[in-house]
Amino acid sequence: MSFIGLSIGLVYNIALLFMLALIYVFIPYGKFEYRKAVKWVFGVLIGLIGIAIMINPTVIRPGIQFDARSIVLCTAGLFFGTVSTVIAAVMMATTRLLMGGQGAIAGVLVIITSSATGLIARLLIFEKLLKEKQKRPPKLIVFSIIVHLLYLVDLFVMPFDTAIYTFMQIALPLMTVFPAGTVVLSMILLYAMDVEETKNKLSVSESNYRMLYDSMSQGLVVLQSTTGHADNNLFIKGFNASFSKLFNLSKPKHLDARIDEVLPQINDSWIKTFNEIIPTCEPVHFDNYLEINQKFYSVHCFYPDSKHLAVLLTDVTDKKRTEDELRYLSYHDQLTGIYNRRYFDDAVSKLDTEENLPITIVMADLNGLKFVNDSLGHAVGDELLIAAAETISGECGEQDVVARTGGDEFAIILPHTNEVQAAAFVRRVEKAILTKRLKLAQLSISFGYDTKVKVEENFLEMLTNAEDYLYKHKVYESASMHSKTVEVIMNALFEKSHRELQHSKRVSTYCEMLANALKMERDDVNQIKTAGLLHDIGKIGIEESILNNKGGLTPHEWEEIKKHPESSWRILAASDEFSYLAEFVKEHHERWDGKGYPMGLKGEEITLEARIISLADAFDAMTSERTYKKAMSYKAAKKEIIKCKGTQFDPKLADLFITLI
Repeated sequence: MSFIGLSIGLVYNIALLFMLALIYVFIPYGKFEYRKAVKWVFGVLIGLIGIAIMINPTVIRPGIQFDARSIVLCTAGLFFGTVSTVIAAVMMATTRLLMGGQGAIAGVLVIITSSATGLIARLLIFEKLLKEKQKRPPKLIVFSIIVHLLYLVDLFVMPFDTAIYTFMQIALPLMTVFPAGTVVLSMILLYAMDVEETKNKLSVSESNYRMLYDSMSQGLVVLQSTTGHADNNLFIKGFNASFSKLFNLSKPKHLDARIDEVLPQINDSWIKTFNEIIPTCEPVHFDNYLEINQKFYSVHCFYPDSKHLAVLLTDVTDKKRTEDELRYLSYHDQLTGIYNRRYFDDAVSKLDTEENLPITIVMADLNGLKFVNDSLGHAVGDELLIAAAETISGECGEQDVVARTGGDEFAIILPHTNEVQAAAFVRRVEKAILTKRLKLAQLSISFGYDTKVKVEENFLEMLTNAEDYLYKHKVYESASMHSKTVEVIMNALFEKSHRELQHSKRVSTYCEMLANALKMERDDVNQIKTAGLLHDIGKIGIEESILNNKGGLTPHEWEEIKKHPESSWRILAASDEFSYLAEFVKEHHERWDGKGYPMGLKGEEITLEARIISLADAFDAMTSERTYKKAMSYKAAKKEIIKCKGTQFDPKLADLFITLI
């Protein structure tokens, strides 16, 4: 048989092999390869193709036939795996045995070696073939040559002369056409796998993008312009779930509708912006507030192509509000709510212009803030600061700037205000201060101001002049405020406890009586009398429930009571008018034997005035009616004083006091 004739017959055989490729392309094996039934079906299909090839062979001699079964089975083993290949091999081997003849055993052996070589190659090179596309041809050529070399070896199970004859007839096409057919068929199958893999990746990618599109929190809408302009010509071509929820849209109803008809709440500025950027196709970003849901949105516009406009809406309401809050906090005093020093400094640079002349700067200083903080606590001091800010702001106009520039300092900028108007402003604030009523402190503010009337005048010099003017008045006003505050505190204490009022008055009377008996100077008598009246002023910081306790004090409550001498000292020491009484009041709970409080002084280490107050205070406490005890008689109280002289009381003063009662 000629080589050409043999080759033509083999080409017919190989043509049948491409049915295998068509099956692989149109029924993607990769999607089902892990299902056992599918493997059986593919095995049967491959076996039928192999049988079709075997029943149309090229006959070398009677009983000896030549066909492309080796290509079918080696590619089956490489691409379809063990189950499908074994099924196909069994079907083809059975058919070859039934066909009989001298070459039946060799034919079955070719089926076995081709199948086995394909399965071994699947284990060794299949994954590499999938990943290393550039190396596919050389690997497949080596694979196909090995398969068909084994084919030639299998011939020698026949008698030697028959084997040699057959070898000479088929060797050339077997080692040229068959390897080429194997490579081509394998490349077709690999290409089909590549296409399927690409489809799968695209499908996954599309699914992921669709999931992202539908699940993203930002609203996304795609618009189409039919004329190249936005005015009344933007049509909705698509939108995601977030955009639908934001504007209550549904796709069947609103797709292809004009956006200005569907969403009239999108204001003209949006349409104008769209119209400006459509011709340029440049992305743009702007922020906008939508009344429909009272939220701020960051709007990004970009172009998927020349005919479409994509609009992405991101809810930035929380961010915007946080920024506004931070901006507010950065320019406002947290306690009073008015502007702070940072804003004031910025305002000076902005308002110091010719257009605002004449311009006045007013400096204000809250008198006695430290005194109030030390004596009554920072909570009361904060009340004073808030009251001062409210009072000053209440007399200012919209163009004026009021700022807290320091702990107790305020500054006011008054544009278009001359010196006469500034003086009138200060008088209005001072008048408003008189109407301000606080429970424990007296509001007192000192003022200083200066006016700039010419551009060349220095604003910093104005500040200095205003401060100098302020401090000339502050010395007197601050001292006066301290005295008034002491009076306010005493009144507040007596309002909290009527018993304290009566007690203080009686102690004051006893102190005056003892001082006169000691023949003290009139001024000293008046001092000790006042000290007796103020000796418990520190009790203003004690809770009313403790002061008016109807039973015995708990250990904690007793510790709170024991703090009042030092509190009294702090209040009086801060006032010039009463500072000389501070030490007397602080020591009035010390004992002659050194077991008193707060300092544990003894004997004559304790001032005379404090020893007098101690006697008067103790006697009145014993002879006064309390809710938790009955009053002692004068006789019993005198006995108690005699009993405690030399321990609690000064013995000489105790003896004198007994004679006076």
